[in-house]
Amino acid sequence: MAKKKIMKRINKILLTSIGKIILVFGVLAGYVYFFILEKPAEPDKWVAAERYVWNKIKFDQNAQVFSADGSEYYLLANKGAADENKLIIYFSGGGVAWDAVTAAQPISLGNVIKSGEIKYYFPNIPFFKVSTLGGLLKNNNPDNPFKGWNIVYTNHFAAPEKILVAGESAGGFGAAFWAPEIAKRYPTARIYQYSDSSYLNVEHWPDIIDNEWNANFAATFGYEVHGDLISSIFAANRKGLYNILKLYYICMCKQLFPKMR
Repeated sequence: MAKKKIMKRINKILLTSIGKIILVFGVLAGYVYFFILEKPAEPDKWVAAERYVWNKIKFDQNAQVFSADGSEYYLLANKGAADENKLIIYFSGGGVAWDAVTAAQPISLGNVIKSGEIKYYFPNIPFFKVSTLGGLLKNNNPDNPFKGWNIVYTNHFAAPEKILVAGESAGGFGAAFWAPEIAKRYPTARIYQYSDSSYLNVEHWPDIIDNEWNANFAATFGYEVHGDLISSIFAANRKGLYNILKLYYICMCKQLFPKMR
């Protein structure tokens, strides 16, 4: 009996040890893949950038553009096919902060490792995040309706004939908010706006926007919002940009964009 208990304990220790070893190797493999193999390139000139890989585009030092945590702000751009004069402007998701308490608790790798708590929002753009995303951002996928499109705007692109302004989760709100401004910058382009997983109907939104964020929304954007925030934005965009803006906000699938190519 005692021998069986000892064997069970030994097996438990061995299984626990093996599990930990597998976990460590998994973490190391993930680190090597995302932080080394998939780390964005930093080309000196955009014309020299490799196609279908992510590139870090830094702003001029005089621009004074910073992330929420004070770190250097940058864009991530992916050059598509040479003959494609089309552009995706994609707004990344990353949580939300709605008051001083949540704003003081950003998502960080340190918090996850120490306490297992994810917290509320990304204070900057994690460069490795784009490597975890597929769908419309895989512009070398032959099944992608946006195959060959350039992704994310930099001033090195010529004026495109078609632009998709897209985002997921919190980024879907940003995509919807700024589609009209992007449309103004490219008056001859056909603009498509797509928000994925961005429905969040909370009656406190107007109060949070104006009193917590001090955004003075109506004066800034020219219209009022209500609890169903994304619908408020779509309604305003549909009214103001009826002739040039197409709106999609359900799910991303090939059937949804049959004529985008």
